Amino acid sequence: MNKPKVAVLLFGQARYIDINWKALKEEFRYEDGTEFDIFAHFWKDTGFSPKGEDDGKVSDYTDKIYKAGEHLNIKKLTIDDNEQLDEFVVHIENILRYLNKQIFNGTVRSDKRYKWGQHLSLLKAYNLLKTHENTIRLKYDIIIKGRTDFTYKTIECFKSEEQYYKQKADNYINFDSFDEPIIKTSGVQFQQYNRPLEKWDNNPNTKIKKGEYVDFTKLDWKRDKNNIFRIADISLAANRKAAVHFFPEYLNVFLHTFLNDYFRRDNKTYDRHDAVQGDVAYYNNIKVYKTVCRFFRLARDWDCKLCWRNTRKNGTVVFPETEQETYDFILSEVKRISNTGKEPAPFG
Repeated sequence: MNKPKVAVLLFGQARYIDINWKALKEEFRYEDGTEFDIFAHFWKDTGFSPKGEDDGKVSDYTDKIYKAGEHLNIKKLTIDDNEQLDEFVVHIENILRYLNKQIFNGTVRSDKRYKWGQHLSLLKAYNLLKTHENTIRLKYDIIIKGRTDFTYKTIECFKSEEQYYKQKADNYINFDSFDEPIIKTSGVQFQQYNRPLEKWDNNPNTKIKKGEYVDFTKLDWKRDKNNIFRIADISLAANRKAAVHFFPEYLNVFLHTFLNDYFRRDNKTYDRHDAVQGDVAYYNNIKVYKTVCRFFRLARDWDCKLCWRNTRKNGTVVFPETEQETYDFILSEVKRISNTGKEPAPFG
């Protein structure tokens, strides 16, 4: 078989693209150096944390995006302001409020842009890909969900070149089949609801090891009010049979989960993004292959969620100050963290 045709969707807010484009260029290519095709949609206003955006700490990243794009294999790129996003937020929030018999006053808060902006942007990036396919009259075999605010293990972190390229191929390219829906992701987790403590715990009876599949057609497990399935979607790779469910049809499953969870359950899960991702796989009988986690979140020490800078728990690259927001700093931190044997957190 010839090399599969691979696309990468970049979307949302283009945090750190000006310093992290080298990592994206290196990560998303074949062993022979052939780059995957990139389709990108970004919002021009970029923030670095939900709280920062609430406080109005956003920057226009348009120039940085275009400059970084000169070095990347971008086939199509669109940058939008918030006008369409705000209109989308009003519509979807009105629908949700109507369903739960509340009233949405039409005011678009930054947290709603943060919640819905990623999904609308991902859809826009996917539509750019579809338009390109219609032009070239070819279809991509594999579509990867990329992020500009995550960096990756470099070749120096491995014992050999062969190991480095094999891990990348296993994570992104080596699909057992293109005739049934399959995804590859590093974060795969079954959870049970702990009713006395009112929290979700890992299900010890359904642990999935790296290199194994979750196949719902063969698994004695049911999604209900006490059981959820979580998927990390950072660097998620989908063959074409699965891609249609994960990229353009996310909202369909979100509404299904919302209606079931809100009206029929006493422990609400509909707004957990990773749980909805799990529902996408479950309701569409998509096989889920667990890969090795290769990525590290990028975060500002002074403007990020507390859990993001918990470096004792996971391998986050934390910038202590603006002057250290450089690719050289990223490289040194990735190498340092990797040498400690610390595994990056698959759910970011």
